Amino acid sequence: MAEVVGDWHQRFDLERVVFVGDRGMVTLKNVRQLREEGQGYLVGLQRCNRTDVPHYIEQAVARGDWQECPVGISAAEQATPPRTRVCEVPGKQPGVRVFVVHSDEREHYERGMRELSMERARKGCGAISFTISNTR
Repeated sequence: MAEVVGDWHQRFDLERVVFVGDRGMVTLKNVRQLREEGQGYLVGLQRCNRTDVPHYIEQAVARGDWQECPVGISAAEQATPPRTRVCEVPGKQPGVRVFVVHSDEREHYERGMRELSMERARKGCGAISFTISNTR
């Protein structure tokens, strides 16, 4: 990360940049480097690998002051555009702002994936109990 930021400074004569990355691109080490160099960043957090994310979600739900996000072009073309909301909650570090985003579209997708996984597990458990009962 330090090399990339250095390259930006040299090639484009930039004093400060804001790095934008999704949750698969950014490591805590990279974020730490950006903070140490006084650079900005906007990154997604991996829910399953971060112990602080449930805390942020709980804060947002308790606050309840969600703001509606405008839909994008492809979402606007849908018969019923999905609803996306955002709530800002305090970060645990000074100067860090945390935005919790809730997307109906993402919730629907994750619910479907969870149901698919549970169905696979049920079938697997059914096969195990059948095998056990036939061996007695």
